[in-house]
Amino acid sequence: MARLRDPSRAEAILQRASEIAEGAGDFETAGQAALVMVEELATCLSNEKLKVAVDRADELLSTTQDISTLRRLKTCACRVLSSFHAKPGLPPSVDWTNFSLEPEVLRYEAHFIKLALKDSGGRVTPAAQLLGLSGHQSLGFILKNRHKNLLADRTPIRPRKRSLTGDQHSDRVSDSASETRTIRILHVEDNEIVAGMIKETLESEGWQIEACANGWEALERITSDAHYDLLLLDYDLPGLNGIELLQRARALVHRQEVPVIVLSGTAVEEEVMRAGADAFLRKLEDISSVVETISHLLGSAED
Repeated sequence: MARLRDPSRAEAILQRASEIAEGAGDFETAGQAALVMVEELATCLSNEKLKVAVDRADELLSTTQDISTLRRLKTCACRVLSSFHAKPGLPPSVDWTNFSLEPEVLRYEAHFIKLALKDSGGRVTPAAQLLGLSGHQSLGFILKNRHKNLLADRTPIRPRKRSLTGDQHSDRVSDSASETRTIRILHVEDNEIVAGMIKETLESEGWQIEACANGWEALERITSDAHYDLLLLDYDLPGLNGIELLQRARALVHRQEVPVIVLSGTAVEEEVMRAGADAFLRKLEDISSVVETISHLLGSAED
């Protein structure tokens, strides 16, 4: 009916369908009927009716585990938000004197993030997938910078440990008594946004991150006796660049075997690998691979 240009009849049919399904206890179907109303009648219904339909769908689908349905719900909510901003016919129930789009968008964003965390058992990576985000670091950055009150909805982080028991002592120390310590990484990055995103991502793995923002400060830490399991270096830095830091590190006896990753937005991979890096990642394309790359290098170092 909606596509035959009879929106009033379509609205009545979908509303009735939703009510019948809900009365029969089929909340999934009732919620999907509300979603269809938004999807098919977005240009015909008032903003207020669209908001009611999305709120109803959200309530009816609060326990759904179907990822495609959750994505439809997210899309419909975004469509309603867009309609509030774009439609010239504004609903009289909104107080436009005090209205601000940004907090309304953040409120809806927080609602869906909270729902995704709940349905994923507090795990950030599955929640990011439910929300259609590119990776868990993206959701981590959003939580840290826009919705800190939702950080408590995550499951507690279980630190990954690295064995310190050498092969020469393996016959004297049982596996249950093996000494462990937390992985420690030096991260050198002058871009605050990138630094914050990577720090959040690596700390969610249970790793300890020591950060600095320029080459000279990084050199002081590299030449010190401080222990680092891995060096993560940006290429373009104030003072010494990433390759110069890498070369200085490889000239030190206690840093020669430490895995080094260099990140850069420019094509310097050959130069970086010749200087002795263990891996090269492009910014921002390969940032989603940083955890996997670090895990691989640390695993190789232990072997």
